[in-house]
Amino acid sequence: MLARDGTESRSFRDKYGGDHMVPLQRYYCPSCRERYIERPDCFEKGKLYLKWMIDKVRSGDRKFEMFLQCDPSTIYRWKKV
Repeated sequence: MLARDGTESRSFRDKYGGDHMVPLQRYYCPSCRERYIERPDCFEKGKLYLKWMIDKVRSGDRKFEMFLQCDPSTIYRWKKV
């Protein structure tokens, strides 16, 4: 049975380049001694941008790619996967 173990702050960027902080619930499993974070579907693990933005760039939307304010190397990494 999972027990609540506090919250963890998660930051993300919107399409205009603004930074936002969201608290995510953290859980602890006493039997396996692991911590789990309840992450919504809009977040990808380890990514700063929202999942729908990454998917839109991967699909080849050049107009959105030019509008998005991030490094070209970031866009290259998203397309490479």
